[in-house]
Amino acid sequence: MVISSHAAVCPHCGARSTRTSYLMWISIVIALVFLGYTIQSAHDPVNQEKVISRDVINACWNDYANKSLDKTTKNFIADTCNKLEADFRSKYNEAP
Repeated sequence: MVISSHAAVCPHCGARSTRTSYLMWISIVIALVFLGYTIQSAHDPVNQEKVISRDVINACWNDYANKSLDKTTKNFIADTCNKLEADFRSKYNEAP
């Protein structure tokens, strides 16, 4: 017996329709494309460099936050952190 594509279940026996909707297939394709893009961008060397550079900048500012440092050392660290940020901006044209 043929069940209408609009029916969720058979009106005679109550069996569910086994037809897959186009919306579900479109959702699957979109999910696979997103997954592929995510995997590809995670292995992109430029993105890996950006992550490492951001980590270095964060570590630099964490060192600057050390309260036991004298003023001269804090100034040196701040200059270094600012230089790292400027280099990041010039290399990637975005803020770290």
